[in-house]
Amino acid sequence: MVFSKQLTKNDLLAQKIELMGNEQLNAIPDNLKNLPLKTFPLLPYNVLGIEKLRSLFNSELQKSISENNFLKPETSSRF
Repeated sequence: MVFSKQLTKNDLLAQKIELMGNEQLNAIPDNLKNLPLKTFPLLPYNVLGIEKLRSLFNSELQKSISENNFLKPETSSRF
């Protein structure tokens, strides 16, 4: 799936996004359907850097990064 609403069962927007993704996957030409398909979760952070890239393959690391991102507000200095 392109997007999965696993944690947002009551989220109509998430359901619509999942439906659109599934429609696109079903429209893939037959010669491409036989290729391996890997799915990744939609994460609450950008997948930039080695640690976050590794998190694509490790759900515990995803949880750790997500918790740390929500606990530590971003600080930026504009001046």
